Amino acid sequence: MPSISRFAYSLRCLTLAVAGLVVSTIAAAADYRVSSGDVLDITIFRVPDLSRQLTVDVTGQVAFPPIGEIKVDDATLDEIGIRIRAALQEQGILTDAQVTVGLVATRPVIVGGDVATPGAVPFHAGLTVRRAIAMAGGVGMSRTRGMEDIAELRSQRDVIALDLTRALARAARLSAELAGNSDATLTIPGPQLVSMSQRDEILAAEARRLKANLAESMAEKAHLDRMLEIIEGHIANLTRQSGQQKRIIDQQLEEIEQQRKLMENGLTSRNRVLEERRALESTQERVSDTSSEISRAYEEREAARYQIARFDERRQSALDADLAAARQEAETARARLSGVTERLAQLGMADATDVTVQVYRKGPEGDLAIPATEDTVLEPGDMVDITIDLSRLASEPLAIMSTQ
Repeated sequence: MPSISRFAYSLRCLTLAVAGLVVSTIAAAADYRVSSGDVLDITIFRVPDLSRQLTVDVTGQVAFPPIGEIKVDDATLDEIGIRIRAALQEQGILTDAQVTVGLVATRPVIVGGDVATPGAVPFHAGLTVRRAIAMAGGVGMSRTRGMEDIAELRSQRDVIALDLTRALARAARLSAELAGNSDATLTIPGPQLVSMSQRDEILAAEARRLKANLAESMAEKAHLDRMLEIIEGHIANLTRQSGQQKRIIDQQLEEIEQQRKLMENGLTSRNRVLEERRALESTQERVSDTSSEISRAYEEREAARYQIARFDERRQSALDADLAAARQEAETARARLSGVTERLAQLGMADATDVTVQVYRKGPEGDLAIPATEDTVLEPGDMVDITIDLSRLASEPLAIMSTQ
């Protein structure tokens, strides 16, 4: 292994060890169940090129080249390592791989409802509802803070709505790109969040990118196919050349034998025989060179075939990862938008008199609603909903969504 690769591999192992110390305070490695949003560090011993950090997507899978998609949802780190090792062995990539799976970062806690800045809150050991609320900017907002707050919140709402629209448009484009449909009509599901002109401009930009990406992908695939054709042609030419050279050698051997007999009968000189032998040696060297060139060409052909065979798989893995990231961005933006919308509504109501906390936690049969207090200790991936009980409603609620 080159010295640089050994250094990179050692550094990766050190990083994983440090990450392991942090994660061990969150949950015991044997008990922790991986889910969407977790970041895994997969290390293949002595094969640093296969080691990487991967984020679990919304389907509970990770895209791990060269294996492909691996289901990791609700599995322990040891179970994931066993699955990866088995896949590497079944696909003939590594027969006895030593796989280590570490947890670099856990999925965040989502705080929504009547808080200042709804959205994702980084998880840490011992995180309580009270701390999560504080990290989300605190509970609610008083109406007495006036119109400046309304203007600021409306600005935040518009920015978040634009971010959400872009994330949804990007997800639509990536889905069409995965399907290979360059003529797909991109749409954004759900209610209209921004003006029609903004939405159409975003969708048009993603449609242009869709066509460009698919065209580039097709061009790259065609280039690989052309390279393979060139290599195949080169091998064919070299094979013909080798055959011709071998026939020449046979002729030269016959000529040497004839000249030797003539020399024995005194009809030719010894120098003539030596000249024929030197010519034979020169031809034999050319045959050896041609054979070496054919071997190199075979290696190039195998490399080209491998690139072509893996092209679609690598492309799909990359698109799957981008699509998962876009969907995650959209979900985070939805949570933020919901929070800002509720806070805007609160500005048209009376002051809060009480706070209700509801925690939603993933269970074996779906999300579980767990009544909680501000002292409740949270787990990775929890969604915390904060609701302010109001003593009375204002006479005229605030309109919060654009009608454009």
